[in-house]
Amino acid sequence: PYALRAALVLLLAVGFLYAGPQVSDRMTSSLRIAPQAGERTFRLDAWVTPPLYTGKPPVVLADGTPGQSIREVSVPEKSLLAVRINADPALMPVLRVRPRDGETVTEIKPTSYEEGLAEYRMTLTRSSVVEVALPAYTSATWHFDLIRDQPPLIELTEEPSRTPRGSLRFGYRVKDDYGVAQAEARFALPGRAGEARAAAQKSIVSRQKEADLLAPPVIALPLPRANSKLAESRVFRDLTAHPWAGLTVEMTLIARDQAGQEGKSIPYRLVLPERRFTKPLAKALVEQRRELVRNPDARTDVARALAALTIGAERFIEDKVVYLGLRSAYWRLKNRRAENAVGSVVNQLWDIALRIEDGDLPEAEAALRAAQEALRKALEEGAPDAEIQRRIAELRAALQKFLQAMADKARRNGNLAEMPEGLGKQQMLSAQDLDQLLKNIENLARTGARDLAQQMLNQLQNLVERLQMGAMNQSARSQQMMKSVEGLGNIIGEQQKLLDETFRHQRQREGEQGRQQGRREGEFGRDGEFGQNGGLGQRFGQRGQQGEQGQPGERGRGGRQGQGLGNSGQGETRLGLAGRQRALKEKLDSILEQLRGFGARTPDQLEGAGRAMSEAEKALREGKLGRATQQQTLALDKLRQGTQALAEQVLQALASRNGRGNQGQKDPLGRPERTTGPDLGTSVHVPDEIDIQRAREILEELRRRLSDPSRPMLELEYLERLIRQF
Repeated sequence: PYALRAALVLLLAVGFLYAGPQVSDRMTSSLRIAPQAGERTFRLDAWVTPPLYTGKPPVVLADGTPGQSIREVSVPEKSLLAVRINADPALMPVLRVRPRDGETVTEIKPTSYEEGLAEYRMTLTRSSVVEVALPAYTSATWHFDLIRDQPPLIELTEEPSRTPRGSLRFGYRVKDDYGVAQAEARFALPGRAGEARAAAQKSIVSRQKEADLLAPPVIALPLPRANSKLAESRVFRDLTAHPWAGLTVEMTLIARDQAGQEGKSIPYRLVLPERRFTKPLAKALVEQRRELVRNPDARTDVARALAALTIGAERFIEDKVVYLGLRSAYWRLKNRRAENAVGSVVNQLWDIALRIEDGDLPEAEAALRAAQEALRKALEEGAPDAEIQRRIAELRAALQKFLQAMADKARRNGNLAEMPEGLGKQQMLSAQDLDQLLKNIENLARTGARDLAQQMLNQLQNLVERLQMGAMNQSARSQQMMKSVEGLGNIIGEQQKLLDETFRHQRQREGEQGRQQGRREGEFGRDGEFGQNGGLGQRFGQRGQQGEQGQPGERGRGGRQGQGLGNSGQGETRLGLAGRQRALKEKLDSILEQLRGFGARTPDQLEGAGRAMSEAEKALREGKLGRATQQQTLALDKLRQGTQALAEQVLQALASRNGRGNQGQKDPLGRPERTTGPDLGTSVHVPDEIDIQRAREILEELRRRLSDPSRPMLELEYLERLIRQF
């Protein structure tokens, strides 16, 4: 009834007029809730990112949720801690770090800072406690327990051996907690020989600008896949062209992980495979090459030798490529301004020697090995299917050229086509078999089973490496081994005769020394110390006559100095025995060289027999007949054992050629029977058409899901990793 509504409207209008342009701010401020005293804006975000090579996801420590937190966290070593704090500049907290097993506190400075926003980053290298401390209290505490990254492990699974084609072959295994990044095999000369070679290497480096000719070889070891946690593989490498070929070396396998840690195997001592040449011109070139490698300053002498080798070349050098190569090497060495061409001339002489020995075969073999390595690298790196198919096509073409070159060489030498070692008539290796292996590799790579594809590629390489280096077929090889067995039998008979004769001379000398000792004792008993029949001078004269007449002694000194030497007649006999022993050693060396020439495995007992023969010869020349008979007996035992082992090899070769053919047969339980021949790929399961189609469907479904942007990011990342592995 008093009309107060009008008064309220009037007061509101007056207030708007009084506020003027600040009316909106005053209205909103009246609705805002003011913070209580002591309360400030504060947000904490923190996370830990493990190293990328671990494959582990980041760990969120704080996501802005208020309140104090204490947390135990286990993360890999070298993880990155990131802390982001948004707070009032006047009340900005600090980051403190102390070791878990210590009390020393370190305050961390921010890596970036803006008004009210600080960011900290640090790498965790030890177990620590990290605190986010405000002036009045601790906002968060994290106890980090670091998981140490262990160094990788690497070891031999198959001892190094020489393939019939001269390559070095061995198997190895690698293991690491997060994966092996790369592996290699390094070589070094053992003991003082290594120190001397290192000194020579340093000397040559100081004189020569190009790569060191004496640098040790290094073999990069392939891995089935990148960052393999556990893997086994086998490697073939041709090191016959290296200057260290034929020397005793120590091989050490080295594995390296993504963190840079190295693991080493136990050094293994072996003799690097050496290429043996049979043609005189090739042998001469290899000898000149060896001289040039050992002493690059001798290039003038090597040039003269090359010029001498080309005298009358029209009569014995039919291949014009060989002749032009020799003349080119001669002029390059003759030119004093081309001092840096020594390295390339060394390689050129090796290529010429190979061409003289095997024609076009070495070039085709090098192309085949390059194609194999290219395909292996593509499989390891996960190359696209198009590149895999292109590499397989290149390998197929290189393989055909290689087989054609081997056939041409066999026809030139008048022998049958070469076969892999151990194959019989029912297991002849054909181009169709090798082509089927290539098809299997292609199918496995297409379905994503690239590990199996690499295993089958290893089997293909194993078959190629087992092809005989010489043009000798299995029958001729067995005949040569039988001749070697017969020759060893003759050596055994001659060694037995030599042992009997050495023993007889030893008994004769011991008897003669016993008689002389008895005469001297009797003489002292009759005459006294100075004697009565001629005195001391007469006895010295008698001893001198004994020395002249050939009894043990030398120049009248009696038997004291001559016990190990004997008289002149015995010396001649002794030297004759030593010469016969040396001749037997040379016969044994000749047989061993023939065995190595056509790829046969020489028994270790025969090598031991050769060493015992050398020791026996040395003892005979020194007059130590007892020592000589011991070494001759040892040599005789080793000869018998080695001959028996070689005869067993011949029997096994004959049995594998005439009585085998069970490849692919199975026992009553359905397991494949053991064979002595090579694996033609049957040990690796090749998926059939149904398996291949199913694998393609799975791969297409994964790709379809990956292309859907509506899916969560976590799922998309998982699909991407799955497809990469697939």
